[in-house]
Amino acid sequence: MTYRPRPSLRPLAQQYLEYGRAKRRFSGKHRGFLRWRQMAAPILVVVLGSSLVFSLWWPMALIVPGMYALGLIGAGISSAESSWRVATALATMHLSWGWGFLTDVSR
Repeated sequence: MTYRPRPSLRPLAQQYLEYGRAKRRFSGKHRGFLRWRQMAAPILVVVLGSSLVFSLWWPMALIVPGMYALGLIGAGISSAESSWRVATALATMHLSWGWGFLTDVSR
């Protein structure tokens, strides 16, 4: 088996957006197959978006996206690849998957 990474962030984001949408459709048709851990990305999108909105009135809400960014940086540093590339790819995957799950309207 050979793994071929996506050539840029746009195709990676599109791939994970479609994964999220497909999971939403599958979970709608097959009740009980959705696990709690699979809700992590959609919850992350909601929490990050909410904290950014709340930060307009309460700047301390920026701690949430800051902690996520630190986690991404930590994951990047612990990898063998360039840390900023790994962090960027992980954020793209998480946020695209979560957004796709939340915004899929085709049921």
